Amino acid sequence: MSDADQLRAAFSAGTLLQPAPDRLNLVDLARALARLAGVDEEPSPGSDEITGHIGTPDHLVFVLADGLGMAQLELLPPDS
Repeated sequence: MSDADQLRAAFSAGTLLQPAPDRLNLVDLARALARLAGVDEEPSPGSDEITGHIGTPDHLVFVLADGLGMAQLELLPPDS
């Protein structure tokens, strides 16, 4: 099964959720973090919600771990 087929199957099974404007997404997070960092960013309903959850911190640390790749995930047991 190709990577694209695996991705489509995961979306169909509900294992992965497709991005949608009616639920929080990565763009909302980026906008919220930009606003909290002082960027004059146009708010969106999602970014406003995320900003409300974060509040007004004195310091903000954001850590993003990416690049694990599907090969690493496929090494995990099926029940992990």
